[in-house]
Amino acid sequence: MKKLMFTALALAIGVMSASAAKTAEELRIYINPGHGSWTPDDRPATLVGHGAYSRTNTDTLSFFESNTNLRKGFGVLEKLREYGLKYNASLNQTGDRWRIGAARDMSNNIVMSHVKCGPYNVDNGTANQLTSEGKVVPANLYYYNRNLSEIAAEVEFNNFDMFISIHSNAATEGTNTNYPLFLYRGWDNCTVPSNITDFGSDTQAASKEMASKCWTYHYANEHQPWTYYSLTNMNLRGDISFYGSSSLNSTTGARSYLGVLHHNVPGFLVEGYFHTYQPSRHRAMNYDTDYMEGYAYARGIADYFGLTKESTGDIYGIVRDSHEIFSVTSYSPNTASLDKYKPLNGANITLKKDGATVATYVTDNYYNGAFVFKGVQPGNYTIEVTCANYKETTPINVTVKAAATSYANVQLENVNYVPPLYVNYPDPVEGYASEFNVENSYSLFGPYISTPLDLSGKTVRRQIYRDGVAYILALDSSNEPYIYAIKDGTVTELDKTGIAMPSNGILKLSDIALTAEGVLVGCSYGKNHYSESIATGDGVSQGVFNAYKWTQDEVTGLPGTVSVWFTSTFSGNYNRGLIGNTMAYSGTLEEGNFVTTCGTATAQGMRIINFGIADGALVSTTRANASTFFNRDVTAVNDDYELNVSPNDKTYY
Repeated sequence: MKKLMFTALALAIGVMSASAAKTAEELRIYINPGHGSWTPDDRPATLVGHGAYSRTNTDTLSFFESNTNLRKGFGVLEKLREYGLKYNASLNQTGDRWRIGAARDMSNNIVMSHVKCGPYNVDNGTANQLTSEGKVVPANLYYYNRNLSEIAAEVEFNNFDMFISIHSNAATEGTNTNYPLFLYRGWDNCTVPSNITDFGSDTQAASKEMASKCWTYHYANEHQPWTYYSLTNMNLRGDISFYGSSSLNSTTGARSYLGVLHHNVPGFLVEGYFHTYQPSRHRAMNYDTDYMEGYAYARGIADYFGLTKESTGDIYGIVRDSHEIFSVTSYSPNTASLDKYKPLNGANITLKKDGATVATYVTDNYYNGAFVFKGVQPGNYTIEVTCANYKETTPINVTVKAAATSYANVQLENVNYVPPLYVNYPDPVEGYASEFNVENSYSLFGPYISTPLDLSGKTVRRQIYRDGVAYILALDSSNEPYIYAIKDGTVTELDKTGIAMPSNGILKLSDIALTAEGVLVGCSYGKNHYSESIATGDGVSQGVFNAYKWTQDEVTGLPGTVSVWFTSTFSGNYNRGLIGNTMAYSGTLEEGNFVTTCGTATAQGMRIINFGIADGALVSTTRANASTFFNRDVTAVNDDYELNVSPNDKTYY
């Protein structure tokens, strides 16, 4: 015990001296690109399909997290060299496996845990190493993966000033969930609990500050449709708090949950985005975009250590179709973002300044439309884009600033594009305010109806007036819905035979809306949960949300029969989320956004749910906190609210 306490004290002194002001040439930084081998779990499917990676299918194209992490690490290294960190690229050019490479030489001030990625090995199997199926397991199956305790020891005993481990995150495949996570060794409040006597050096505050500097640059990436957090609301967590447990590394004297943080050097592990958000995964297959992420971390590191950053900047752009919604296998976009539009392969990008060509770029064939120009002098530029079968467009203006990335979005119109017959309703009206109030009273059209509409004993939930037809949704005392259409003074009760109470439902029809071409749609209201495994007090493990649509009667021009359009078990990431209290619809039945709300019986807030529609079917589901849009929390249960498409724009509500 005395020896351990002495070691911890010595380490603490070392960290304190390392944290003192140093020149760029004196700083030592360790970069760990997460993973190292190509493994089946490391490569989710992409549109550029190559099949599941295995010992028999060793094709290494398409997405691998190990590859993208490595390129981000190279991006950090490249920028740190620009900032003056001492680095000799000629060192350590002979050796074996991950040990080779100048960035593996401990005499360099920038060191990486590995500088290559390696195979899912097919050789060196031994007969006594068998899988449950009886297959031989190679002794060096994950050939380039490093032992985490070995990495921690390298960091601990080589006088480093900072450590960074670079990863991407994973959730449910095809999810729209997408945000960064920075994990440092310790607790969220950066205070070691009084009962912990073997934590090691307390580097939590320094680690969190390093992470916050990097967050500012990384979160500024405009091509990532982040679903949570902000530039100021940062997702910086202590790994022990995040995972709820820890262990002690007796070699380094450091306590943490993550093995790669089992050392006393300040730093963090970053999950830069969710590669299960498929468009982000496709973008990462362009290694230039991975370098952009590495540059963001390097600029944050420079700010933390007070280094002089570069005098040039970068441009990171994406080229997409102006109209075509792109949602196919392995590419499920966030339809509330530009990702919903088809990214263009083989587009030619020309960067110009004052009419003169500065650089050119061609987008790859990985369905990301990404282009990157590095090391551009500050100033105003134009971007010209051409692509086969697409019309020319007006040059895009972009301003480059020193030590920053400028983001550009380009959309081209296909030469065969035909404008839709129907446009969004209501049309934009000049002078409309961004918010408007609706009186909580109803005109029931009594004087204008040949047969009075009797709504006694019913509660009106929605009125819509469009093209001379009024629609009314009302519920009786048992919440049975009644839908009426009033046209030319005649009241027609609409079909409701296809409307049924869904599993764990509260209202089988809670609201209605009209699509751009006038098709009536509606939704149920009920309780959904995280997953079917959750036991609930109401005895139902999972709920279902129903979206409905009516046919159009060609003779009367009124809605005909109703049926379930699509269903969803999405809960808005709430446990027991109340989804479907109100809705709005923007677009046509073939292509649009079905927007509804979700809250809980206790949560003081509400989330906006967007069901993206393409080719008449549900293609994606997105959630966002209501406060993001309304600049205030909306209490899901106590507020009486109604969603409407804004007259200002089809994407406003």
